[in-house]
Amino acid sequence: TIVLLEAPYRLAQLLDDLVAGFGEGREACVALELTTDKERLHRGTLLALREEFRARPFKGEFAVVIRGKSTGRRGRN
Repeated sequence: TIVLLEAPYRLAQLLDDLVAGFGEGREACVALELTTDKERLHRGTLLALREEFRARPFKGEFAVVIRGKSTGRRGRN
């Protein structure tokens, strides 16, 4: 599992880079405005998240959590 914090204006570019590096199907979560009353979580594949934030750009604080690659062994991801 990887947790990333990036500059508020770079979410779209970061998601482009993550799709290129990890592939379209890797699961992730984009957490917006954590610890505020506007906190939101968006979950899905990197491709779906990229398309979502292309359609509705976001420029606030965020964190991205990328699911680890499955090893196929039970109890480990």
